[in-house]
Amino acid sequence: MPWDPMRDYRTMKRYTEDFMSLWRCPKPTIAKVHGAAVAGGSDIALCCDLLVMAEDARIGYMPTRVWGCPTTAMWTYRLGATRAKQLMFTGDIIDGRTAADWGLPTRPCPPPSWTRPC
Repeated sequence: MPWDPMRDYRTMKRYTEDFMSLWRCPKPTIAKVHGAAVAGGSDIALCCDLLVMAEDARIGYMPTRVWGCPTTAMWTYRLGATRAKQLMFTGDIIDGRTAADWGLPTRPCPPPSWTRPC
């Protein structure tokens, strides 16, 4: 079956609307990242009001190498143009420590602290 650009557009629009529903939610949303929040997972995390990350967690958007920038534009909103471009042009991922240094998570946590507040 050949690629159908309109079908692809509808699918991506639906995903973007689902991700952004977190941003528009009238109740606070919190993402707690341990492990990897990559590709669509990073969109979900960045659309939440608060982001808590383990220091050894990873976040990034590798599909930018093939498909271009994420549809939510939350990378630019959260990090600013320079750092967002750095990640989007390379498709690199960063760990929780780097993300915290850049101001991405609300607060970083050491991995064992998930059972108690950071």
